[in-house]
Amino acid sequence: MNKAVKRILIIVLVLALLGGGTYGGLTVYRNMNREPVKVFRVSDFAQTNMWMDQSESSGSVKMDNMQKIYLSDTQTVTEVFVTEGQQVKAGDPLIAFDTTLSKLDVEKADIALEKQKLELSNQQKVLERLKYARVTEDLEAMMNALQAQLEQAYADMPEPEYPELPLGSWTEEDPRYIENTGAIDPEALLMESGKDDIFVVLVDGEEGQYYGYYGLEISKVPEAAPAGEDVPADTEPSKEEVAGDTEEAANPSAEGGEAAEEPAPVNEPKLKIAVFSPIPIEPDVPEEPEIIASIQAQMEYVSSLYSNAYSREELANLKESTAKAISDLELEIRIAEVNLEKAKAEVNDGTVRANIDGEITSVLPIEEMGRSLDAVLVLSGGGGYYVTGSIGEFDREKLMIGQSVNVMSYMDGMMYEGTITEIGDRPAQQNGWSGGNNNVSWYPFTVFVDASANLQEGDWVGLTYNAAENENTDSAWYLEKFMIRSENGRNYVYKRGEDGLLAKQYITTGKIIWNEYYEIRGGITMDDFIAFPYGRDVTDGADTVEATPDALYESMN
Repeated sequence: MNKAVKRILIIVLVLALLGGGTYGGLTVYRNMNREPVKVFRVSDFAQTNMWMDQSESSGSVKMDNMQKIYLSDTQTVTEVFVTEGQQVKAGDPLIAFDTTLSKLDVEKADIALEKQKLELSNQQKVLERLKYARVTEDLEAMMNALQAQLEQAYADMPEPEYPELPLGSWTEEDPRYIENTGAIDPEALLMESGKDDIFVVLVDGEEGQYYGYYGLEISKVPEAAPAGEDVPADTEPSKEEVAGDTEEAANPSAEGGEAAEEPAPVNEPKLKIAVFSPIPIEPDVPEEPEIIASIQAQMEYVSSLYSNAYSREELANLKESTAKAISDLELEIRIAEVNLEKAKAEVNDGTVRANIDGEITSVLPIEEMGRSLDAVLVLSGGGGYYVTGSIGEFDREKLMIGQSVNVMSYMDGMMYEGTITEIGDRPAQQNGWSGGNNNVSWYPFTVFVDASANLQEGDWVGLTYNAAENENTDSAWYLEKFMIRSENGRNYVYKRGEDGLLAKQYITTGKIIWNEYYEIRGGITMDDFIAFPYGRDVTDGADTVEATPDALYESMN
């Protein structure tokens, strides 16, 4: 290519940039200077562990035909009334103790419990308000729809009507309004009015509407006679003079005569025109239909809702976090209630008696009591522990009688294994959190724990179970939430395509675990590469480069 051709091509490119091709040229320039977007293997931010499918519940321990006695930090055993292997009847004394716990301590615990209940009540009110909170996206759609209705209502109204011209009585208070034709004869207007001083407004208009006003005051002003030529008012010419003047004027070139002089000019009045600021004509505006006021009232109401509205995602997160806070408070209150009842019993009675008929299967020496977390005395009638939890209606069919359940004591953190003995077929009131979904029915299920567990009557325990245990969950996996974005209720990621370029990829998701992981059911695989979906360069068609998770975490710090 010779230099002349190159020069022509450069000129053409410059002209294209200066003309309609500016946007495209700038886009090309930005793309050429954009850094490749880092992409990461999906598996680096995914979980496939079976424990991700575990569900949680909680319940209170009920002893079945057994009794265990534990010592608190404020109790000291003073006497033991039974020995190991001894048969006892309900009501028999078992041990006696002294306590350092006072009634004041019990009152403090009672006050602390009431504070917890008050906080629980406040959180429940917050959750109730959130149930009725508005979604910002929904309000925006409602406002747009109302705005469209309002515009249509105004468009359907008839146009304002102006009175026909002319109108007015020529006076300053009520000037004459006439159409401005561009050729106005002031003398004709004076003659039409029959007045020597008139006020006129010239009106510009088009298609029955007036938009321009020009106010004119038109007056007759007599012209003064020349100095020294005033004619007395009582002097009149004779008939002969008038006749002679008339004859000569009619025949100024008669033979033997001289040309008659021109008659003196008559002193006719002059016209004086001044401008003034007119008042525009008000049209007859039709009354607004009631539908307009109704729509405006609705728009004001929707506008007032914005102050307590949240985005869809934000509202879901608030509901979940508030429900979890309520669940935690409920658990704390249940534990506090159990401890308070124990404290009241400890203050009021220094002797513990048998609750059932049975055999003393274990009793510690008095000198060792208080040094161990184990029960100091065990009375057995051949039973164990029962705990009732709850499961959502969608997972109920996935549980089985005999299925294993992990039971954790909130008192000491110890974990025990239990077995499901019963699954209810009628919904029960759900007081616990159990995943945060309050829109489903919950069914009770009963778990049995054998007598070897270090549990007490009334203890509050957590139940962890795998609701998907009887399904094929080998293919289930979860992706961290921050790698996913949402658009109009649909979730998507930015995925590297076969051409190496970035592209928006919509995905199918399932349940959310701990508000941190989305179950992935379609759209991507564990072997795909995706980008952190935020940033100026993260767009369709961007170049990509593979990176490790460390590169992402470093860029966030």
